[in-house]
Amino acid sequence: MQKRFALCLLLALLPNISATVDANTIIVMPGESIQRAIDSASDGDVIAIQAGIYTERIVVDKSLIITGNKTAGYPVVNAAGSGTPVTLRGRNIAISGIMVTGSGMSSTDAGMLVTGSNNSVKDCYTTGNRYGILLYFAEGCLIEGITAEANSEAGILLDNSSVNTIRNCKLVNNIRGIQLRSSESNIISGNTISDSAFEALSLERSSNKNQIANNILKFNQAGISLETSRGNNITGNIAMNNSIGIRIINHNDTESISPMENAGKYGGVSIKYKPNKDIESYDVRDKDLSTYTTNTIYNNTFVENNQSAIDDGNNLWDNGTIGNHYSDFDEPAEGCRDRNRDGICDTAHKIEGGMSTDRYPISPKDPTKARFVSKIDGAYLSLDRVVFMPGEKIDLRLSVPDNVSAWIGIMPSDEPHGSLDETKAISYSHANNTTRELALEAPRMVGSYEIRMYATDELVHLPIKVEVPVIDVFPTEVKACEPVNVTYSGAPGYEGDWVGIFSVDAGDRSPIARKYLDGSTNGSLVLYMPSIPGTYNIRMFADDGYRLLAVSQQVVVKPNAGVRIIAEPESVSPGEVVYVHFWGAMPDSVIGMYGVTRPDKFWINMQPTGGPSCGTLTFRAPYAKGNYDFRLFENNVYRKHMGASNVVRVV
Repeated sequence: MQKRFALCLLLALLPNISATVDANTIIVMPGESIQRAIDSASDGDVIAIQAGIYTERIVVDKSLIITGNKTAGYPVVNAAGSGTPVTLRGRNIAISGIMVTGSGMSSTDAGMLVTGSNNSVKDCYTTGNRYGILLYFAEGCLIEGITAEANSEAGILLDNSSVNTIRNCKLVNNIRGIQLRSSESNIISGNTISDSAFEALSLERSSNKNQIANNILKFNQAGISLETSRGNNITGNIAMNNSIGIRIINHNDTESISPMENAGKYGGVSIKYKPNKDIESYDVRDKDLSTYTTNTIYNNTFVENNQSAIDDGNNLWDNGTIGNHYSDFDEPAEGCRDRNRDGICDTAHKIEGGMSTDRYPISPKDPTKARFVSKIDGAYLSLDRVVFMPGEKIDLRLSVPDNVSAWIGIMPSDEPHGSLDETKAISYSHANNTTRELALEAPRMVGSYEIRMYATDELVHLPIKVEVPVIDVFPTEVKACEPVNVTYSGAPGYEGDWVGIFSVDAGDRSPIARKYLDGSTNGSLVLYMPSIPGTYNIRMFADDGYRLLAVSQQVVVKPNAGVRIIAEPESVSPGEVVYVHFWGAMPDSVIGMYGVTRPDKFWINMQPTGGPSCGTLTFRAPYAKGNYDFRLFENNVYRKHMGASNVVRVV
């Protein structure tokens, strides 16, 4: 070890050490002992370790700055399979730029063991240890820019450690990435964790009130896992290509944690609550639980996992305005429609496993892009809709290949494809690689057309139709609350196009009932007429607004008599909506949902009809599979039975 008085000579021999190194810096060379340098140092001194292999176990119990000179590679501290290479035991210790390896396998053995408070570890590499870095009863420490690879347990473990920050670390091929045990109020942010055998990020044993933000988690068994941990804020994370996107398991704190059954079946979040009857407990279904007893998960991205999320508790899956993006719930066929294109799905997303719901799931940034697009070799055409009225403006988004001058025109669909002169187009406009939007005028004649992009040859095309919107209804005379068949054509094709029932003298903003067309330009549907006799019509509007497209003939509704109750659809999935139509109700009537063999007193759900003699109620199907029916009663006091519906099967 070089003494302080010999530093000038050493500086002349070591060009990689700054000439500003003063008498408070101790330089350690290969073959020398780092521990001896630590023992001889005083608080505030700097220990500069040169590249090489140091087979020893060092303990830092003073407020020192320890740096590794990485010019020729990390200086390596190797414990040779016993104990911990580096232990920080004290306050205000800073260490950076070294590699630790070869720890033992005892419970607190790690590449680096950090205790005490306000210590920092930066830009270090840990591999071949039990734990890469272990924070044990540590507080206020910073772990930053660490690479933890191929450790036999967690890359970074926080055990009974609070108010620490773990940020901008890279953890690869560890059993777990970052693991918290009984550790509160930590910040885990900006880390990239991949190829973990189990969880990338694991919080367990009452690891509460932590901030988990902006981490990238990929190719792990689970992206994020919470067990008996509450009050955590989980936001801005990307979990992709994991077996499980995020898993939350919520036991009573006195119970043991056991592996989830059928783990291969699930790929997301699971929260389990099993209260011990001998102790005071709370019900996770209580909607008034404080933020300390529930976790908040929002603005995260769960994509291409085997399953995004499972939750058998009652956590918060949005912050009141925005939820999360799930790749298994971001298409219309999966239940996510964004009719007003605000980036939020119009319907909530139920999280599998329990009672939790994401009220504001995130839809794709361009929800129309995948529906009306044509592209090839840099040429691109895109429309929000594909049906236009004669002479209507067509707003087109496009991209032209580099160094190409193109023209875009509207052709009859039966016009042969190929190289055509622009004068043969019904209308056209020129564009180049800086053009992103273009306005064309729809033909004046009803028919099928194509928008085509040409250079010398045709590059790409997109079909459109020109139609006059029409809506018809049959029959035109029904009794109250009875169905009518509505046929329509010429709808633009927006997700938000809709039809509504109106009193004939009502304004367009006063629908009695409405139904979305969900992007269909033509088709048929069933509407149930109002309970009040009168004269009505059906009107069609565009894009979730009040631009009137068409009005049907009038429908006369007459009084109804008799008792009926119909439930639809007759086969549903657990939790799916069931519509129950009823006739002949009394002012205080109620409708109950039952297992088909159950007595009237054992209802699953009961709703009042609200006063009208007929109408429609909405129920959620039970989560238990089986056969159910719906029963109409005079009131909810004596429950005189009036009628029962058809059987609905939950499959």
